[in-house]
Amino acid sequence: MNEYNDTEIQVLEGLEAVRVRPKLWIGSTDARGLQQLVWELVYNCLDEHNAGDCHHIAVTLNSDGSVSVEDDGLGITTGVSEKTGKSGVEVVFTTLGCPTGFAMAVVNALSERLEVENFRDGKLYKKAYQRGEDLAPLEFIGDTDKHGTRVTILPDKEIFAEVYENKENQAFEFEELTGRLRELAFLNKTLRIDLAEPKCNKRETFQFSAGISDYLRWLNSNHAKVNDVPICFSGEWEFSGDKEQLNIECAIQWTDRKERLSLVFFNNDPVPEKYSIHDLNAEIAKTLNEYARANHLLDEHESDISENEISKGISTILSTKSGMRLRSLEKEYLGNIIKGVVQESLKKYLMLNNCVAKSLIQSLKTKRSDE
Repeated sequence: MNEYNDTEIQVLEGLEAVRVRPKLWIGSTDARGLQQLVWELVYNCLDEHNAGDCHHIAVTLNSDGSVSVEDDGLGITTGVSEKTGKSGVEVVFTTLGCPTGFAMAVVNALSERLEVENFRDGKLYKKAYQRGEDLAPLEFIGDTDKHGTRVTILPDKEIFAEVYENKENQAFEFEELTGRLRELAFLNKTLRIDLAEPKCNKRETFQFSAGISDYLRWLNSNHAKVNDVPICFSGEWEFSGDKEQLNIECAIQWTDRKERLSLVFFNNDPVPEKYSIHDLNAEIAKTLNEYARANHLLDEHESDISENEISKGISTILSTKSGMRLRSLEKEYLGNIIKGVVQESLKKYLMLNNCVAKSLIQSLKTKRSDE
């Protein structure tokens, strides 16, 4: 359960610093930076999902140009912090340091208007802000059977003047949000994400029970496959003397693609190709050959399936989740740990799925003889 108490909240500074230098916080004030406001709201919901408390996220583009993001998580604590004299709801949206990080406060600072509806412990509370400033105290509205939060923001046209220059009202594009929301649903297979724009009668629902395996099928839908069903396995690594844990999931499929397809994600974010974990071919080749030799799928006179042969037409998706930050991947040992978990997990998968393993190795051998 993603709980925290009021003593864990640390106030760093006010929100004026965000408004003065918004690019330091969201990267830019163009369309990409504007979309980042939505992503920060969605990522906050994903934190609830990763804690096991949220199963549905709804993103709605409203007719007045605002956007609402709602989840069915626990909701935010309404207890008052001894340090700040503010409720948990107020701390989350007005301070640059709390268990949820600074994202919600940054979104608030860069919004002309932000309204939060908080459903927690059978009670509904509301709070409104204008450019990060209080409009009214936290208000108890009444009893409810809902749980979670709904945050509605109207971005500040002064901050995002470049985007609004040619926009009358709605600066968010339905189609531009679709791709990333679909991807997040692929990466979180028990999660449902809805996107709606009622004014235009547009709706999309993303939910994929097989997660990244479904993602790989979708990406390769127009290609001939060596293995119709992607190989998909998971593993984990616990650091000794540390509470942090790596949870790793990987999907592999061979097709008639001419180029390699490699997608790597760390806590739902894409990982640049400079990181070595984009290349898992050596680990995959070693594991497949060890299995093939142990199960007499390669004759004594046959050479191993080479790393180069493995790489032809391979598509991989690797999703890693941890409490650590992306920069931790720059440490070579961590990349080696991830590769080791992939190798060991693939080995277990082959042992538990003998028919699939034998069919795959035979297909790779046939592919080799055909070339």
